[in-house]
Amino acid sequence: IYGRDEFDSETASYPTIGDLVSIRVNGVRAYPDVAWTGDGASVGISELKSSSGGLSGALPLQYSLGQNYPNPFNPSTVIPFSLKEAGHAQLSVYNLLGQQIKTIIDGELEVGDHQAVWDGTDGNGAVVASGIYFYRLDSSAYSETKKMVLMK
Repeated sequence: IYGRDEFDSETASYPTIGDLVSIRVNGVRAYPDVAWTGDGASVGISELKSSSGGLSGALPLQYSLGQNYPNPFNPSTVIPFSLKEAGHAQLSVYNLLGQQIKTIIDGELEVGDHQAVWDGTDGNGAVVASGIYFYRLDSSAYSETKKMVLMK
């Protein structure tokens, strides 16, 4: 962004010192808006968030599926993941035989850091047995699977 130039009609609406400027990273709106201080101002990307509530971290540069915690767990566990692009995502849990036992998330999500909680139940709400389970994140451009242990 370049500052205002009163003599050029194309830049006459550019920000003046003190105006709030919104920032986009890879086409995604970043928060907070930044007060324009003049040409040469900079903002660290680690300060930018992907939601106005500031609950997510800096805008992710890649997809990722984190390790659940705690692991082993009882009765529930948190599964962190990041989406580089907004879109449809599905997070599911599978048993050792590869059978899908529960879908935790299945819908449209914004870019950014997310987390889901699995309560150790199947799709019908029944508590599953102790053992090793896999969780898988699928989106249009990314897929990854990790292992977790439910110990009662």
